Amino acid sequence: MLRKLTSFLFLPLLLLGCTLQANSNNGYPSAKADLATAWPTPTATLPTPDMNTGVVKGQVVSRTSEFPLTGMAIYLGEKLPSTSGSGYVITLQERSSPHTLLGEDGRFALAAPPREYVLIVWTPIKSKVITDPTDQNKELLIVVKAGETVDLGIVKVDWP
Repeated sequence: MLRKLTSFLFLPLLLLGCTLQANSNNGYPSAKADLATAWPTPTATLPTPDMNTGVVKGQVVSRTSEFPLTGMAIYLGEKLPSTSGSGYVITLQERSSPHTLLGEDGRFALAAPPREYVLIVWTPIKSKVITDPTDQNKELLIVVKAGETVDLGIVKVDWP
């Protein structure tokens, strides 16, 4: 009986200790702080296009609910020619491709070098290439020019 009582009292103390440990950062930056550093809030400042970059901005909403997508990464992926000679592949590099997080209202703005891009909503579990609103069989192609801002307006995505 004493053994069961001891186990019964020990478990809540163990869980409390784990909770306190999880809330302590032990001198390291918290995951939330790291995420904020790695993924700047797009609504904080609007990037300014210059002679080496252009800016892409817009708002991403769910096509079905019309609610804004929030907190997800938005990337500018590149179209690269296929090695077979016909067609192309869309690629992105998690750390180096132009990207930001969607704000609380689904808005984003990011600077990028001049070239053609495809807009991608990215999570570690799922990615979605955003399609052209006039032709759902094609990607939304974005042409970034140095010194210019491309305003995509409201972009609807089939999500989830």
